[in-house]
Amino acid sequence: LVPEVREIRITGMALDKGTVLALKMAVPDSTLRTLRLWNCGITSSVFEELVQLLNVSQIENLTLEENPLEDGALFAKLVEGKSPLLTLSLQSNGIRDEDAAKLLSSLKSNGKLLALNMSKNDLGSESVQAFSAAMKGNTTLTALDLSRNRIGDDDAVALLTELSPPEAGGKKGKKGAKAFVHLNLSFNAVGEKGAQEAVRMLEGDDPESLKVMLKGHKFGEDISAKLKAGGLI
Repeated sequence: LVPEVREIRITGMALDKGTVLALKMAVPDSTLRTLRLWNCGITSSVFEELVQLLNVSQIENLTLEENPLEDGALFAKLVEGKSPLLTLSLQSNGIRDEDAAKLLSSLKSNGKLLALNMSKNDLGSESVQAFSAAMKGNTTLTALDLSRNRIGDDDAVALLTELSPPEAGGKKGKKGAKAFVHLNLSFNAVGEKGAQEAVRMLEGDDPESLKVMLKGHKFGEDISAKLKAGGLI
């Protein structure tokens, strides 16, 4: 790679193992920090090579969208071990709850990832539970995008309760929650209870409190006005 190249973007072109191997040989001494792969027809074997590429690189930002794998659980390898990633986008990969469980569980021991995008997948209550459990041991993740999934009202309340910043005396919120500042639950199935919890956080005293995006939902007039004023819808 040319030394000053910091980003590579491949869109709508099949990515084969040979290309990934060539990149793997080039990245250790390069300035490449961002890799964006959209609709590249990635197979399981190519994905395994991609994971190895990450392990020898200084790539910090990976976009892997419209690249569903036959075994969605493999995506967990992107955040395991000494993954260099700061941001990861897995939008539109057909990831289901059972696929996401291992990935979300791996966040518990990941001390580097700052932002995770899992929008436009097939995630519901089980994924919310897995993520909540993982956040008990994670103090670095600051943003999660779960928009356009199957997140219900009770799911939203449980998630927001888990991520609430601790109150004085540590009676509210959970370990690691204070670092978390942005959650996107737009275009799910969140109801009044989830919206009220989002408003409670919005009206709190902490200026760095969690902000919850809730676009694409219908709430009562009063709740909607408060969410709109806070820029959450």
